[in-house]
Amino acid sequence: MTTSSAVHSNAFNFMGFLQHCVDPRTGQYTVSVDIPELKTNHLCGPAIPLQLQFNPLNELDSGFGMGWNLNLSQFTPHNNMIALSTGENFKVTSSGEEPAIKEKKLDSFHFHNQGNDTYRVVHKSGMTEMLRLEGRLALPETLYSAEGYKIILAYVPYGSG
Repeated sequence: MTTSSAVHSNAFNFMGFLQHCVDPRTGQYTVSVDIPELKTNHLCGPAIPLQLQFNPLNELDSGFGMGWNLNLSQFTPHNNMIALSTGENFKVTSSGEEPAIKEKKLDSFHFHNQGNDTYRVVHKSGMTEMLRLEGRLALPETLYSAEGYKIILAYVPYGSG
């Protein structure tokens, strides 16, 4: 038995970087494409694992096309939703310096309100993300590795902001 295709390419050897599925409950299609993680500080870290994700419910275009987004952590204070780079999404259910998140069953991260439109996410791995509010969305501004190395991220508005 042989396999045949009209095009020969080694690109098909890397299909593990593409994950896709149709949710049998809703019939909606989602896809994610793994991007090689960014190695920083001469490989001392923090390493940034990136993934480009498509969600048909996302009606915004953040520069990759409607519905596409990078998996960076983000917090939206107007609806108290936090989306982590790990893919988890939670509703923040209280206010204060360390707001409660009732849906969080595993102690995999801690979320802190630092004041001055700054938020801190401390992951169990030791990585810390400092999120800064720009408009209606708080995105990672500084990432710290468990060893204390850091990188600073900057953003450029796309389209209507």
